[in-house]
Amino acid sequence: MKKHISKIIPPIAIASLVLVLVTITYVYIYIDITSIRKNTEALAINIQKETSRNRELDSIQQNIKLKLADRETVNSLFVGADGAVDFIGQVEAIGKNNSLKTETKKIELKEDENLKSVDKSLISVTLGTRGSWSDTMKFLGQLINMPYKIAIDSVSIIYSKNTTTGQKVEDTNASNWQTEVVFNVIKTNK
Repeated sequence: MKKHISKIIPPIAIASLVLVLVTITYVYIYIDITSIRKNTEALAINIQKETSRNRELDSIQQNIKLKLADRETVNSLFVGADGAVDFIGQVEAIGKNNSLKTETKKIELKEDENLKSVDKSLISVTLGTRGSWSDTMKFLGQLINMPYKIAIDSVSIIYSKNTTTGQKVEDTNASNWQTEVVFNVIKTNK
């Protein structure tokens, strides 16, 4: 029986050794897989954070571009620092293009505390025109539709009498409508 046992022990020892090695390998692989899974989860979280940050940065960059475009649009509403003469020339040209006689009666630079804090000032313009009713209305429409933020303070339209006979002329297309427009526009100081 001792012989029989001695024959069985080496295969059992080998089988036990193989079983121990397989168990150790299985435990090592399990621990390694768990570690890899944790590292993979950490990498996935970092990738999510980076992707989120990249999306935020893209959104911020888009907003900056939009804000710059908005700023340019807003700034285009104002007369440039050296553009007052050109602006008045544009207004007078609109009058002349509408067959009106135009006369700039007064240009006044007004200080406004609210505007001063943002390096802007107010230009007040008094402009007189003479021409037909329809030409005067076209002029006023084009004036308020200029690409500037124009605020009209007052408009005075007077129908003058015919100076030769002293009687009213019934034709509204006649050039006897006198207009005085007082309006303000914001000017940048820089």
